[in-house]
Amino acid sequence: MGQIGVGVYGHNEESFLAALRAAHIETVIDIRRFRGLRGPKYRWANSSALQSLLKSAGLQYLHAIELSPTKELRAIQKLSDVRDGVSKAMRSELNTAFIAGYRSLVSPYLTNAYLDSLPKSAAFLCVERTDEACHRSVLLAMLREVADD
Repeated sequence: MGQIGVGVYGHNEESFLAALRAAHIETVIDIRRFRGLRGPKYRWANSSALQSLLKSAGLQYLHAIELSPTKELRAIQKLSDVRDGVSKAMRSELNTAFIAGYRSLVSPYLTNAYLDSLPKSAAFLCVERTDEACHRSVLLAMLREVADD
């Protein structure tokens, strides 16, 4: 058991739940600021639908908006994506300015008390397919750094 990252893209309801079960996850921590997705393909991952899905699977849901990037940080990443000619769904890495800004944003929250309050068997959820393309990779790295101190 441990803390992992998980994305919505590339999953349907069944494969998403299967990935959580395979990792022995008990709680999904949603680190999206905006918890809605357009179109029918990922409707299951909109906040209300996701919470219902997780509840029916016996899993807990938490929303940690404090761990989500601000509109300003998202704009930095979006500009980089446009410049690189990649869509959010196809991104493979994050912009260094975004990473620095995100680290600065969330580091005040990563106190021992806050970390102790986090479930030990949790998946940090956002939309990107891979951790490296999402702020959850930065968060997971920061959590490991704090744990190693």
